[in-house]
Amino acid sequence: MFDPAYLPMLFAFTTDGSHLDEPSLDPRYHFQFWRPGPFRIIPPGTSYKFACWWLAHYLRIFRAPGYMVLYVMHKERIVHRTCILPGIFRWSFIGAQDLHIFATWTEPEYRGQGLAVAALREAIVRTRKPGRRYWYIAREENEPSIRVCRKASFQFAGFCARKRRLGFRLRDQFILTDARVPDVGNTQDVR
Repeated sequence: MFDPAYLPMLFAFTTDGSHLDEPSLDPRYHFQFWRPGPFRIIPPGTSYKFACWWLAHYLRIFRAPGYMVLYVMHKERIVHRTCILPGIFRWSFIGAQDLHIFATWTEPEYRGQGLAVAALREAIVRTRKPGRRYWYIAREENEPSIRVCRKASFQFAGFCARKRRLGFRLRDQFILTDARVPDVGNTQDVR
């Protein structure tokens, strides 16, 4: 049973990616990584909100280096984005060398072509190392996102809940609660 202060909001999925091979990508597309730099503050195709991740990177608030964005490009056009963050105090269950994959997005006319799955696999293959886990957090109602992470070998790890800290939303912490169900094969089993 959950304490009312720990209301389940999100599903947490994880993988170590050790069994993944190089992703195959249609030759019309290519991968491109973006990494923060002194004057590279906001990744292309994102909002000013990403400046906070740049700041966290340079203030060393992350538990380790590794903040980056992986793009799938069609010619010079961004058609998919996968963001990668190291652990941070808000995600208490993400280990010091683990990475959190978030804010994935695909242009509507490019959806259903396997670009998101290929990008997730590419992100894991390019950044994996022994002992590292990858985390993917998805809202219950975001079934397309859950299907993508499942196809990329992520397994259900538990529910993720927000815990209020000091009354400030920015200080909230997300915790991984005990899984209510064993590892699941599709979103219907999680509910």
